Amino acid sequence: RYMRNNLVIIGLLVVMAWQMIHAAQPTTAFNWPTPMLPKRFPVEQIRSYPLKRAASGEPADVYYPAPRKVSRRLDRDSFPLVVMLQGALVDKEYYSQFAQGVARFGFVVVVPNHTSSVLGGAALFTEASVITDVLVTMQTQDATADSPVYKIIDTGRMGLAGHSFGGVAGLLAAANICTFPFCKTTTGFQRPAELQAAALTGTYLGTDVDTTGVPIALLGGDQDIGLPQFRETLEKLEPP
Repeated sequence: RYMRNNLVIIGLLVVMAWQMIHAAQPTTAFNWPTPMLPKRFPVEQIRSYPLKRAASGEPADVYYPAPRKVSRRLDRDSFPLVVMLQGALVDKEYYSQFAQGVARFGFVVVVPNHTSSVLGGAALFTEASVITDVLVTMQTQDATADSPVYKIIDTGRMGLAGHSFGGVAGLLAAANICTFPFCKTTTGFQRPAELQAAALTGTYLGTDVDTTGVPIALLGGDQDIGLPQFRETLEKLEPP
């Protein structure tokens, strides 16, 4: 079990990092080799459906490898959960290609929208409570007989993906830190035990945080205006 968990953590980080790199615009600045990756599900086997989250009632899109009838029993509890935390003002639909790509490697990927009033008016800004909201929602989906993902989610293992504002929210959540505007300080946040890895892009902090227990992959572009802060953040991370 311990070895299996470690392999899933490593696989999750590699897959999400690979998807983030290849979802970006092509560049000639790097000539990275393609990493060794697990076998992918064919794209035509990836399905999606919308839902309303349990606590907030807000929308989310779920992407998953649809088990074939002959193998559904074999796929029981097979696919770990991934929560994609959106960038500021970026609708969930813009992450559909990324989510489909991650799902092809055997993950159930949830891309939620979350509206808050960070800048005074209601707009798309994610925060830490979205993580636990999605987890509870998908635990219910996994246990509901008429759900498309009935009994196929490994609800004991969850990873985070995050972009920009959502990446910072994910990094702070991995460190079990609740601070405005990335978390509702009135209600607080407790990092779920199910959270085992995070892959974040366009993410940097000005302070050191302790992410012990949650391996982190950070991705940044060489033309990013925040590159110095990104490198500083990366150097301060705890080793996985």
